[in-house]
Amino acid sequence: MPKLLLLNTINQEEQRAAVVENGRLIELEIESAKNISKKGNIYKGIVNRVESSLQAGFVDLGLTRNGFLQIQELNEFLLNIKSNRKSHANIRGDIKRYLKPGQEVLVQVVKDETESKGAMLTMNIAIPGKYTVLLVGSSRTGVSKRVKDTQVSERFKQALKEISFDRENFGVIARTSAIGRTTAELIRDIKICFDKWNRIEAAFKSAQAPALLYSEEGFSTRIVREYFSSDVLEIITDSSHSFNEIKDFIEETMPRYRNRVRLYESDTPLFSFYNIEEEVQKTFSPVVELNSGGFLVIEPLESLVAIDVNSGKAKSGYDFETNAFRTNLEAVVEIARQLRLRDLGGLIIVDLIDMKNPQNIKEVERRLKQEVSKDRARVEVGSISKFGLLELSRQRIRSSVNSQLFLKCPYCLGSGRIRGPELVALDIIRKLQSAVTSGKIQRATVHVAFTAGLYLLNFRKKDLTALESKYNCEIILVPNERFRPDEFQIEFEEKKLTSLRIEETDREDEIWFIERVRSLHARWRKSAIERKSILLESDPILR
Repeated sequence: MPKLLLLNTINQEEQRAAVVENGRLIELEIESAKNISKKGNIYKGIVNRVESSLQAGFVDLGLTRNGFLQIQELNEFLLNIKSNRKSHANIRGDIKRYLKPGQEVLVQVVKDETESKGAMLTMNIAIPGKYTVLLVGSSRTGVSKRVKDTQVSERFKQALKEISFDRENFGVIARTSAIGRTTAELIRDIKICFDKWNRIEAAFKSAQAPALLYSEEGFSTRIVREYFSSDVLEIITDSSHSFNEIKDFIEETMPRYRNRVRLYESDTPLFSFYNIEEEVQKTFSPVVELNSGGFLVIEPLESLVAIDVNSGKAKSGYDFETNAFRTNLEAVVEIARQLRLRDLGGLIIVDLIDMKNPQNIKEVERRLKQEVSKDRARVEVGSISKFGLLELSRQRIRSSVNSQLFLKCPYCLGSGRIRGPELVALDIIRKLQSAVTSGKIQRATVHVAFTAGLYLLNFRKKDLTALESKYNCEIILVPNERFRPDEFQIEFEEKKLTSLRIEETDREDEIWFIERVRSLHARWRKSAIERKSILLESDPILR
């Protein structure tokens, strides 16, 4: 079906691209200026340290965190290991045989760094073109498994015959976009990839580590490279800079399509004009409505993505089994689409509506497999368990939309919930009780948010007054408008005990001093005994 490739790049803070088919959003990619992906970048790094227990090395790339390079990601050709075999399968045993601290290595980012982990690295360098991928240090040559067209294989083999290169240390893979391309186009694309490698190799020899040697193309160029195909009728962008960038790329790689690029110049925002702005905004919501009245709840977690299918208001006028089957069929189609739009990867668990009929179960599994086959990422689909759970695994191509566009909530710290003022007040009282019962506290200053502070004054004031009276201390509440609703801090000030010594005086003064000391002793008897700060036993008058 005919498609449109829309690029909303007029605002540099956030650039967006969408593929629209018959007015429906089927692909979405968003890149924030603050979270530009480094996946695919190639660096000259320095090995910081090597851990035999992990069989991995930590590589300084000049980024926030050191990258993580595992032994299976080492490349014999790039390490220059002397061996009769030309495969990195020879790399085995202790990783310290191959990596040393201070060693300079050529690595590529395969997974972006996160808040807690550095970037995942590989030495198996892959340089993507429009139709092919150049593999450095590999002898693998072939066609993508997703390409079923035998004519592609024949044209690809012919292109390789017309190009001379070191076949022991370089491999080439034909991408799915190679379908329908001529031999001349494949040859041109392979040569472009080799030109990139030659520039990277020269930069590695001259650059001082750590250094970035190669970065992925700009947003517009990368989007066209990954999403454009012959069934895309137009590439429409609202930025003149993006328009020129795309024109240059098209001219170099696929000049026959130069007339399909158009600059959008209307005052109406691009996505609004094509009625997809609302669809884009829906990808930020955990709830996805289905046409039947049912809905999905999508919750990305630390270790997996949980998707719950609910029938909601779905009513088809049939029995429960039929209703469940129809809702599940609709749900798996939408799930496959949402996985692409949000780029949800890793382990995904779908909680479907329970079905009893084995034929219905098989049909839902078949439909999901059919829908995920349209995905650019690798997806493996399991079977529906007796509990109605369906497991699938999806390759993560880029950072998810939520991780790029949203910051962790400063109020709930990412949990999605905060404690109520009554529980915060109770927590404060417990900490005050724990501290003042020692008898050492003279003053407690509680810095608290307004909501919890008002609750303490309105509903727990008697408890605070009782603590002050019983333990002879002072409790002060200080509201702080910058605090989260469930945040508080308590500052404790201990009692200061003064040492007293009675000099020789007349009898009346002695009696006054004795009464005074006895009064202090009664007030601070616990602290006086513990600290031995009041010199009662050393004073001859008190004896």
